[in-house]
Amino acid sequence: QCTAAIRWLEKSYCFNGINFTRFDPVTGERRSPRPLDTRDYFVSCPGRGHGHAARQNATLTSIMNRCSSRPFEALSSDDKGRIYAFRGGYYFRLDSGKDGWHPWQLSHTWKYLQGEVDAAFSWENKMYFIQGTEVSIYRSDQVYTPVQGYPKTLQEEVGVTEVDAAFTCPHSKELYVIKGNKLRMVDRKST
Repeated sequence: QCTAAIRWLEKSYCFNGINFTRFDPVTGERRSPRPLDTRDYFVSCPGRGHGHAARQNATLTSIMNRCSSRPFEALSSDDKGRIYAFRGGYYFRLDSGKDGWHPWQLSHTWKYLQGEVDAAFSWENKMYFIQGTEVSIYRSDQVYTPVQGYPKTLQEEVGVTEVDAAFTCPHSKELYVIKGNKLRMVDRKST
């Protein structure tokens, strides 16, 4: 079961808590032999990873500590390759050290966006944020700008009523929606 999903560097990843596995988005088949810890691969944390100091890590259980054992609610990358992890109304930028080791409130980058993000995905130079039964959309330019007329209902925008995770693949019109242990494809051109 995925609580977040992302397509990155031509591979699909399913996140559950602080662990992740690779999977095939068409069949749903798991491609990792075992779950791996996100903090060792996606999140640069002191004392973690493949280096010799990995056994020295002591994490705090805090929303604002990206290395804590608290799971991220959503992960997404945009069309420019920026990778974001979302937790408790904050986000962390994972692809760059320029944003530092600290979290940012959602509204720092996405004006008016607040609260927990249940799922996020990028499609046609826009970032989509699913929060409960609502979807907000932002254009992905130098600065993210809100799309007029949003938020809209999840049913109206995506054609489903519940989502645990969502992601797209490059140059595809399909949105992959995960709810529980079910993977569903939604044609973005028809919604």
